[in-house]
Amino acid sequence: MKTLKSFIISLTAFILLINNLQAQSDTTKWLDNNQIKFSLVTAVLENVGIDNYSLNCQLLNSYPMPGIEASASYYLHLNKGWGLNLGIGGGIAFYNLHYEIELPEDTYSPYIDTSGTATTKFNKSDITQKYLTIPISVQKSFRFPNNKNTFHIIEAGARLNFLFKNNLEIVGTYPISETENSTLFKADLRNSNKIKGSGYLKYGIQTILKNQNTFQCNIVLHYSPAEPNFGSYEFTHIDNSYALLSQKINYIGLEFIYGLTLSKNK
Repeated sequence: MKTLKSFIISLTAFILLINNLQAQSDTTKWLDNNQIKFSLVTAVLENVGIDNYSLNCQLLNSYPMPGIEASASYYLHLNKGWGLNLGIGGGIAFYNLHYEIELPEDTYSPYIDTSGTATTKFNKSDITQKYLTIPISVQKSFRFPNNKNTFHIIEAGARLNFLFKNNLEIVGTYPISETENSTLFKADLRNSNKIKGSGYLKYGIQTILKNQNTFQCNIVLHYSPAEPNFGSYEFTHIDNSYALLSQKINYIGLEFIYGLTLSKNK
């Protein structure tokens, strides 16, 4: 819900930005060439959601992790700075689960300190979700005043995400003897639906290079209303520790785009 509110606030600010740029920009000229674009996004992803707590405290935690996407797209100029982008790409999202917890009484004695207790740390940061994506978006270009080679770029779009199957079981253990471990923690993540829809907003600066190709840098906000992965976890020695996990591809990212201009002006 917090992510949805943030996306709505960003959309409102996005509309106000368009109005402001429309008022300030030189609207007599536009970049009116079709292009093939190559994009690379580095992102910070929202942490795993841990919901429906049965305890008064949160034992399991998660923090934001990196993600990366690459894509190719075709830009079709329509009229007066308006255009459409249609592309195909892929990405990989990383997620984290971690905890620090006191071990049960049957813990192997060398691990127990002088106070009669023992704690363990668990940190798993190699949880991944790979996916292919088909994005489509509307783009508006605003030329910088007194600069014919630089543009503000505003873009809003939607995409279909095709998820690779990802049924993952995670187990944390603790020692009960010199050679034997027992299960302390277990969790599972699974994607029941392989196709998910999402939306995104972009704002960036585009520069026309000497060869009439372009380089562009964007800030990207991506929101996925449906969980690509859903699961649960529990600590086996603690009653009522069962809780649900949700994992979305929500992120803020930095995008770099190189555009190949197809019909160059002479």
